[in-house]
Amino acid sequence: MKKLKKIIKTFVDGDILVYQIASATEVPVDWGDNWWGLYADLKEAKQLLDDKFKRLLETVAVDYCLHDDGYWHDIPRLDVKVVLSDSGSNWRTSILPSYKHNREGKRKPILWGELRKYLIDRYKAIIWPRLEADDVIGILATRNSIVVSDDKDFKTIPCLLYRPLDGRYQRITKSAARRAHLTQTLVGDSADGYKGCPGVGAVKADRILQKGTWGEVLEAYEKVGLQFDDAMAQARVAHILNVRQEYKKRGASVRLWHPHIISTTFI
Repeated sequence: MKKLKKIIKTFVDGDILVYQIASATEVPVDWGDNWWGLYADLKEAKQLLDDKFKRLLETVAVDYCLHDDGYWHDIPRLDVKVVLSDSGSNWRTSILPSYKHNREGKRKPILWGELRKYLIDRYKAIIWPRLEADDVIGILATRNSIVVSDDKDFKTIPCLLYRPLDGRYQRITKSAARRAHLTQTLVGDSADGYKGCPGVGAVKADRILQKGTWGEVLEAYEKVGLQFDDAMAQARVAHILNVRQEYKKRGASVRLWHPHIISTTFI
């Protein structure tokens, strides 16, 4: 009897794909007389995206055979879902208005919208209202799912993370994910517009988290004159949704993260 291939749910961060291809296919044009513009061939961009997507999945499947858990694996069959962020609204801005505020007014690649539409039409990309791709993947993925992205935020959800730039897998356990979230709460993320705890970088955060507890995070904030609410705001925007109970599709409501209890507060 022929052995059936193992099927693994695989989630691809479509946001990064779109930016990479849309940026790569922009060409500056000198129209003369000091006039410049940008040109992009949508047909070429779609072909590049298809080629990159195909090569990426082939690499993900082959590298799975060798991922470092002490075993040799057969090449699996990937059940692939592409995920995009909602381009209209983001629940985190209701917690912290500065969240990604630094990106407002910055030009997106001219094919950004068209390539998003292409991912939706051709690859049935998933978009959930008010959520970033990270949140959707965090909710849908299990600890045995493959997540394909170079976004460091995925280190805060339990999964088998494949980072294309590194070309390797990383097993994210529940305890590692919790610690990564607390680290993000302390360090912040300037690219996403939240500052974390003033004066705390990655090295200091590691020293603070001796036991990896919320109490250590709160104490660090209090030492610099900040309060519980300040720490909570940073922790909530740093948190990637990772269970279905954190999101209600009807009304697109998000349940806020809380360190000690299951919060019943939705926004």
